[in-house]
Amino acid sequence: MAYNQLGDDFYKKNSINTASPVKIVILLYEAAIKNLDSAEVNIGDFKTYDLTTRYINKSIDIVTELRVSLNFEKGKEIAENLDSLYDFILEKIKEANLKKDKKPLHEARKILVKLLDSWLALEKQNRKNLGGNPLKGFSISG
Repeated sequence: MAYNQLGDDFYKKNSINTASPVKIVILLYEAAIKNLDSAEVNIGDFKTYDLTTRYINKSIDIVTELRVSLNFEKGKEIAENLDSLYDFILEKIKEANLKKDKKPLHEARKILVKLLDSWLALEKQNRKNLGGNPLKGFSISG
């Protein structure tokens, strides 16, 4: 592995390990969208079948992780609505994979982009409320 790759891997891991819960959700949405974009480019091309399958499976894994991390106790209606959206997104991704059709991938991506925009707005609001300091109010003592 090249030195730059090691540095990049360390930076990515450190960014994730020190990220806020909101930032982690944003990173997951971005990764899901990136994988859907890659799947959409390759879907239907039998030469890249394995690659497309990998992108689709990564997207499914990410959306599934988002779904299982929902807190229905705290989130109530919002968690229920997100659960329904994630279910719809997963169905669209599976439909695209089964039919080798880009349209369902595009529909899933569109929803994920709207959700990402909402999380980005939340992150911006959080930063504004914390005076630009993401660690303000953070305490290791609980």
